[in-house]
Amino acid sequence: MAKVKWAVIGGGHAGQAIAGTLGYQGHEVKLYDVYPDLVAAVNEQGGIRLQDDLVGFAPIALASTKIEEVLTPDIEYVAVVMPTAFYASVAVACAPHLKKDQIVLLFPESTLGAYDFWKRARAAGAAEFLPVACNQLIYCCRAWAPGLVNVNGHKDYVGIAAIPASRTGEAVKKMAPFFPQMQGMKDAIECSLTNFQAIVHPVPVILNVSRIEQKEKWNFYYDGISEHVGAYMDKMDAERLAIARAYGYELPDMVTQYKAMYSYCHGETLCDMVHTCTPYGKIEGQRDLKTRYLYEDLPYSLVPMMALGRLAGVETPYMESFRHFAYLLLGDQMDEGRTFESLGFDRTTKEAFVREITG
Repeated sequence: MAKVKWAVIGGGHAGQAIAGTLGYQGHEVKLYDVYPDLVAAVNEQGGIRLQDDLVGFAPIALASTKIEEVLTPDIEYVAVVMPTAFYASVAVACAPHLKKDQIVLLFPESTLGAYDFWKRARAAGAAEFLPVACNQLIYCCRAWAPGLVNVNGHKDYVGIAAIPASRTGEAVKKMAPFFPQMQGMKDAIECSLTNFQAIVHPVPVILNVSRIEQKEKWNFYYDGISEHVGAYMDKMDAERLAIARAYGYELPDMVTQYKAMYSYCHGETLCDMVHTCTPYGKIEGQRDLKTRYLYEDLPYSLVPMMALGRLAGVETPYMESFRHFAYLLLGDQMDEGRTFESLGFDRTTKEAFVREITG
């Protein structure tokens, strides 16, 4: 494979894993992050060390806290790998440096993250780049230290969709040498509605808040999703599927998706799935409520999913009850998120929005 120049925006757990994968493949990778200590560590050792499912050393050409040093004119592809809570500001920062037709992967886009990034970047003067929504992260991973990533496992399938949808096939073909598990979806709406992190992440945090505040040692999935917690999440998942049907999609439930992503998962319920997902055995539960599973996945995944439902006239009582309780519990600690109004849905129709996404 010929060496390709990549920019990875975001040096968290997944950002280092993506940058490490590309560097390990032999590509020239530049990494942007806001934390000077992380940048210094990666530059000092010349790259990122990978262990567990991926093992080796991945050279990184440059790590920098200055986005203009990373998004240079010679960059061919861009991967934005960070919590989508930061997409609004990062889109504006990236805008002057993006090129016409340049593929920009949004990892993970959560719900409507690629759409929001695209709209904000273009409003800030960006060229007509090609945003590509990725419905989930590729790796189950943790960065134990700056420049050291433990990759516990990888997914066999990641759905992607370009905006406009007519260019998804082009994106799949160009990304195949780097990420062969990427497969095209109908459009970015379908991509958003397969984002079950909107359910799987925030619900166990809120329903295990006592464990977290007492700083117990617990496994997020094995301990956090019991039979009854899993059953409530299944009800929320049914509402996700109802929203999808309103937009014309017949999507698989979370159980089916787990079986597609991880060949070793088996059973009939969500509880069964997470308890047979062996990489989850290493995912410790939070000991602090300041976690992206809550502060990202509730306002930027679940809230916009509910907005999609509202735009299509679909009621979501289980989602709404959970959202209402979580915001009452945490008060002004929570961002408002990607709301019906901030997405501009109060000024459009479902049909007009769909046309904008599909092109």
